[in-house]
Amino acid sequence: MNLKVVDFLVLIFCNLPLVYFLVWLRKSKGIDQGEQILVTLLWLVHLGFSFFYASYILHNGGDSLRFWQLTADTSQHAQNWMGYFGINTFFIQWLNYIPSKLLGFSYWSGTFVYSTFSFMGVVLLFLSFRFLILERIGMLAFPKLLYLPLFLPGLHFWTAGVSKENLLFLGLSMLFYSLTMPGTTMILGLIGWIICLFVRPVVGIFFIPVLVWLLLPVLKKSLSKSVILIVILVILFFQAINQFLLYLHLESFSQDSFKAFSTNQLYYLNSFNASTAIPMVEMNSMERLFAVIFRPLLWESWDFYSVIIAIENTWLMLITLLALFLYSYRVYRVLIIYFSKFSPARRRGGMGGTRLQIIPWYVVLRNTPFPIPFSAKYYSIIAVGMFLLFTFTLNNFGLFYRMKSIWMPFLQFSILWLICSSTAYLKRSP
Repeated sequence: MNLKVVDFLVLIFCNLPLVYFLVWLRKSKGIDQGEQILVTLLWLVHLGFSFFYASYILHNGGDSLRFWQLTADTSQHAQNWMGYFGINTFFIQWLNYIPSKLLGFSYWSGTFVYSTFSFMGVVLLFLSFRFLILERIGMLAFPKLLYLPLFLPGLHFWTAGVSKENLLFLGLSMLFYSLTMPGTTMILGLIGWIICLFVRPVVGIFFIPVLVWLLLPVLKKSLSKSVILIVILVILFFQAINQFLLYLHLESFSQDSFKAFSTNQLYYLNSFNASTAIPMVEMNSMERLFAVIFRPLLWESWDFYSVIIAIENTWLMLITLLALFLYSYRVYRVLIIYFSKFSPARRRGGMGGTRLQIIPWYVVLRNTPFPIPFSAKYYSIIAVGMFLLFTFTLNNFGLFYRMKSIWMPFLQFSILWLICSSTAYLKRSP
């Protein structure tokens, strides 16, 4: 593996805080032994994936190595650190300038640093999931199942090394933690939003409502601080949007510009003749969306790694179908209960006849709530929105798997929550 002494020192230094956190968990009275084992297992899995990811990239090549070597995009002709500053690829190269170019850290060291960042995101998700589960433990069947999305292979692989997915996942986890946990400082959410904005501006745009919600306590307290904060955020936002338009070679946000960009992007990707490419240009919207979310299917696998991808997709399809079935049956049971209550009730008509009392639609809706917590629900909506965007910009299974990997924990948590809550309701209902 060609690891040097410095690489081992970086590995030890990065993992010391994680070891301390695990020790703290063991001493914490609020964390049971099963949860301690779960977090320890997550740490070992993520650490293992960091070694696998770095070995894979060093053997096969990839954007990750070019990000570390500052050669993924040289169109800025940067001569110094700030010359690399920008959004998307430029931002990650700007972050890597000091450890890679000035300090001379190897790609292995960079992988260990980045894997620490992403595991921080995993821990934040664990704590957020745990809070939501304990808050509603009485309405959930099999609550431990809700931790399964933290073990998704795609999540750990694509966030275990030097990648934009790594930073984006960290930013998303920070925002999710701030949105979920009461009394959390808004600084964590603000940092998470800035990371998302500069790594992938469209994600930052989608999370502006969350940012506003997080900043409300500050905006209420001090007018001067509010004005300063708003001005800084507006400057950051418009700077990122301007850089994003330049990066995509778009003159403006318009339907025609986006269609032209989508067509050019798909034809550009087709020119690489990737072995996993599919004809997205020839598909309708539903076929594209199905391909992004659920393909490749098991019979479309071509090697060992593709089997893993297909198994993940099959798992997602199965739990989605189960969640839809259970929730539909839950709605059906509510309808039956209310029909049985209201149907016998008769009101005497004006001519001495009788008529059935109509069940108001809002009564049914009120008693068949969509029980997913708000933070998970919001993230799931954004995830589906991102998948829709991917239908216009991606054309092969490898890119689908990579780009959706960081959204899967949030989406699958919501799906599993629907399964657990619907199962608990059906057990309780007569």
